[in-house]
Amino acid sequence: MIFQLPIHSSEKVTDVYMNKLTSNGFIIAIPDIHWSIFLPENGTKDSHYQHILQSLMFQLFEGNAESLAKDIITLLEGQFFRR
Repeated sequence: MIFQLPIHSSEKVTDVYMNKLTSNGFIIAIPDIHWSIFLPENGTKDSHYQHILQSLMFQLFEGNAESLAKDIITLLEGQFFRR
């Protein structure tokens, strides 16, 4: 699935790719910043957020990593963790 999120500022958006794997996990990627991460399906919202945030802070030189991590978690919950 492809989504768009603001990055660096509200005027620029980037594509976010999310794929649910058959091996009980997710791959999330943002090609514009050469970033991707694997998240286990059985992780908590907080653990997923922390993994995403730490990885983005290492990769992202501009922009708000915290805001982007929260937006990614919101997309992940909305698409894969609906109850």
